Amino acid sequence: RLRWTAGEQPVGRVRRGAAWIEEQARDGSFQWRSGILSPAPPFPGITAVSASSLRNGVRRDDQGRIVGWSPQQVRSADGQLHLVEDRFRDGSFDVIYVEPGGGAPVAVASSERFEAHASLALDGLDRVWVAWDEGRSNWGRGNGLHEQRALRLVMRDAEGWHEVPLPTLEVLVGESNSAPSPFPALAEMPRLVVSAEGSVWMFYRVMLPFTDPASRSASRKVTWIIRATCLTEEGWSPPVTLPQSDGPNHDTLAVMALEEGGVLAAWTTDLRRSRFEALTAWGETLMEENQLRVAELQLDGASAPSRTLKDLGPWQVQALELEPEGFPTPPEEEASRDQERTSKGYLRLWGDLHRHSDLSRCSMHTDGSVPDQYRYAASVGALDFLAVTDHHQHITKTTWSFLLDCAERFREREGMQPMFGFEAAFPDGHRNLISDRRDATAEVPFLASLAQGLQDIDAQRFVAIPHQMAARNAVLDWSGRIPELETQLEIYQRRGSYESVRAPRTARAVVPGADYARDHLLRGERFGFVASSDHQFSDGAFAVVLAKERNRASILEALHARRSYAATARIDLDVQLGDLVMGEAGAVATDALLQVSVDGGEDLARVEVVRNGAVVHRWEGASAADSEGTTAAASSDAVLTLRIGRLDGAPDLPLQGDGFLFGPAQLFDDEPGKASSAPGGEVWSPGIFLHYASQRAQALGGWSIPVRLAAAAGATRTLTLGDGDQQVSWTEEEMRGGSEWKRDYFKRPVSLRLAGPPLGRPQLQEGWTPGDWKAGDWVYVRVVRTDAAMAWSSPIWIDAAQ
Repeated sequence: RLRWTAGEQPVGRVRRGAAWIEEQARDGSFQWRSGILSPAPPFPGITAVSASSLRNGVRRDDQGRIVGWSPQQVRSADGQLHLVEDRFRDGSFDVIYVEPGGGAPVAVASSERFEAHASLALDGLDRVWVAWDEGRSNWGRGNGLHEQRALRLVMRDAEGWHEVPLPTLEVLVGESNSAPSPFPALAEMPRLVVSAEGSVWMFYRVMLPFTDPASRSASRKVTWIIRATCLTEEGWSPPVTLPQSDGPNHDTLAVMALEEGGVLAAWTTDLRRSRFEALTAWGETLMEENQLRVAELQLDGASAPSRTLKDLGPWQVQALELEPEGFPTPPEEEASRDQERTSKGYLRLWGDLHRHSDLSRCSMHTDGSVPDQYRYAASVGALDFLAVTDHHQHITKTTWSFLLDCAERFREREGMQPMFGFEAAFPDGHRNLISDRRDATAEVPFLASLAQGLQDIDAQRFVAIPHQMAARNAVLDWSGRIPELETQLEIYQRRGSYESVRAPRTARAVVPGADYARDHLLRGERFGFVASSDHQFSDGAFAVVLAKERNRASILEALHARRSYAATARIDLDVQLGDLVMGEAGAVATDALLQVSVDGGEDLARVEVVRNGAVVHRWEGASAADSEGTTAAASSDAVLTLRIGRLDGAPDLPLQGDGFLFGPAQLFDDEPGKASSAPGGEVWSPGIFLHYASQRAQALGGWSIPVRLAAAAGATRTLTLGDGDQQVSWTEEEMRGGSEWKRDYFKRPVSLRLAGPPLGRPQLQEGWTPGDWKAGDWVYVRVVRTDAAMAWSSPIWIDAAQ
């Protein structure tokens, strides 16, 4: 039998055999309607609760650096404090337990997988219990932050550490739906508590999608509910769902043992499930203002697990080196940040100004929670600044307060600088509004005038950055641009580039005739370039600024001054014309040298100078005929880039050419797949098979393939993709012309582009001048690596030539 209270109303269930039956409360106030508890009033005296808790927090060292995430301290009967937290070590997150009294900390979970959100409990038998959730390996690298989760539980007794088996995922999730789910439910974020009688309770969250068969956007209607189960001598009790616990995925749960037995749980809820059926438009929010709920859980006849649980397997932990008395500091493997200043004295700071969490109704199931966005940025991402820009249409006053709290909570004095921001969808295009001060942003998302535009936004405290400017449903009309406020443009995000219609890596889903960055520059507009990730795509788009110092004010100043560049990978880029750096405008000599310095991290394919909208100079490699003595992979005559939309079933893509030999193919942007050439292991082959395994609706990457050019049987060289009925061909002239997304293959758009021989080294330091700079000119530099990663410097404008 289970009893609890929802708000002030008593609730009960009785288990008879395999069935749970509702129990009438003693005062007769309990009602049951089709298996859903009728809404209870808010907790007395509380109408809204800030959705935050220490479990969404961090532990810091004396210098203010974050050293542990989601820390939990538990005091034993003798007054000693035990600690569990997760830390970023050796490239991934591990669960660390620290015993009091100077004992060495141990890594309870230390694989390459994401292991975090740990919880700790101590029982009356001197046993230590630790639970956590486990995600994918290479967490945050090229994929979403919330694509996998599984619960784990271990226990330490006098014999050592043991893994405690949990119920199956089907039992943990518990709820079934008549309609097939578009993605699996997940169990995550455990919370442990031991009751007075010694029973171990585990609370956890379950992600549930909305699975109405008529809905085409299930990922936009997602909730997390809280469930609980209890471990006794007989095993795990059937899990129950806490009533009205539906809400977002940041941790708002508090639990405690009661002296008379049982446990007490408190949480906040936004009651979103009741809104699922009625929601139609994307711009409607799931959430109401948060309310507090309280429940008391009693398991009749509960008894403590016996001293020796049956069938427990050994669990290996990793002992860490002894550290100073008190809680330890992390090892030095944490991601390093570049402190080197450029030749003009600026710090190169790496950031992301367009990231969404599960508070936005776009990819709620994979984007991850707000705290995990900062966890990624401060560790795997090694970002210097971050703006979590959830859609203002989807947030409430409570969640906005939580977003602002997180931007303060996760700031490091000498490390990551969270910016304050949100995304607004205007009729004339989407913008991300970024600020350096909390007080400047507190009421802005709820201004009545915001729906009409940016006229009431303080240009001194904000920068407004348009994105996906030529994409469907978000075409940018910049005729009313506010130059002091809109000093930047997001030239690249997960959908692709918006540089120009014929530029490399152009976005696929665009409106014909829409304006790109090049079109606005040709009209005389002045703005800087940044890239950012938007959804899912964690480490493939960066906003880089040249800042005076590492703080929010300096970052905003650099954005206002247009000292920025966009990159899809860690590419160091410095561009200077006379005394002007990227983003600046002024006078130069007619023969001024454009100085370009690039450290691509990996081999460069080419570096190009774009003057007044046209490529006027290019640094690239020599053809194979001129490359005697170089390696086979580097001695290509050209680089072929193939991009394609998502292919259901992931078929092989046969590619063959008349006059082409193919070298080792490389899949870029961390898309899954592989390539194979002709049998025999030849380096160069007349045909190649590309296995493209992406199943994402907006696949990001493609193939970069070195090719050698040979004499063609016909008048021109041609390439053919596919065979049988599914076959399309391109001539060399078509591939070199720069057109994008012109043909269909299995009803998917395809792009084939042919560029010159790769430069074949990661660094370049060169100068170039046309000798005739004139007033009105503008110029920027475009970098392309052999793996198709790119960077774009902000333009430099020439106001006068001397």
